[in-house]
Amino acid sequence: IWSFGDVMLGIMAFVNIMGLIALSGVVYKITQDYLSRYPKNEDK
Repeated sequence: IWSFGDVMLGIMAFVNIMGLIALSGVVYKITQDYLSRYPKNEDK
């Protein structure tokens, strides 16, 4: 029964990692857009 649980957790982890990889480009673009709206404070 432990082997079945290990396999299921492995499948869940694999699916989540694939989702993170698929969304990484979108997250990068959204973050760059968000950060470009604020001026860079180079005085600090």
